[in-house]
Amino acid sequence: MPSGGATVVEFKVDVPGTFILVDHSLTRAFNKGALGMLKVNGPEDRVIYSGKEIDAVYLGAQAEAGSESAKREAELKARISAEMRSNPTIAGLTKEMQIEKGKQVYMGLCFACHQPDGKGLPGAFPPLAQSDYMLADRDRAIRVVLKGLSGPVTVNGVTLNSVMPPQEAVLTDQQVADVLTYVFNAWGNTGDAFKADHVKTIRNESR
Repeated sequence: MPSGGATVVEFKVDVPGTFILVDHSLTRAFNKGALGMLKVNGPEDRVIYSGKEIDAVYLGAQAEAGSESAKREAELKARISAEMRSNPTIAGLTKEMQIEKGKQVYMGLCFACHQPDGKGLPGAFPPLAQSDYMLADRDRAIRVVLKGLSGPVTVNGVTLNSVMPPQEAVLTDQQVADVLTYVFNAWGNTGDAFKADHVKTIRNESR
């Protein structure tokens, strides 16, 4: 576009994330680039984007045999999804990925109260490491992260009376699933991975 020009672009985003829009016009941005960020929320599709970036050539639908390629792609996606569900090795890698993503959420949001070792602060914030209260009820664990918790609670035989603020406005369903997968598998805890769809169901319970 020339300086002073404008355009309207319609496009579809298939996966959530923060997408950076850059205007490289020298006359508009003095060789620095004007930036905009488009934050997209929604369910992840790890068949489309697993979190790993690779270099590849893009062949659009207008390319030769584009429509046939699109059909083949859909077939392969279905097969990959089925394989991911049934293959324990891939399922294990998916859980491991969630744990690493969840650790990043935990260290950015949760560690100040619950501490990097998951032991909490005595008399103030309960431990998550080998916590009988947390491990006893997965649905309740999701509700606590989303809706918060206040009042007396007994964890590993010790009663504390503090406040956990709700995080439903801060974390996406996938981030909640990831961070809970992390804490349910850290510091001696063991548990299955949490699913974003499960989190979404509980998030919408009171709506």
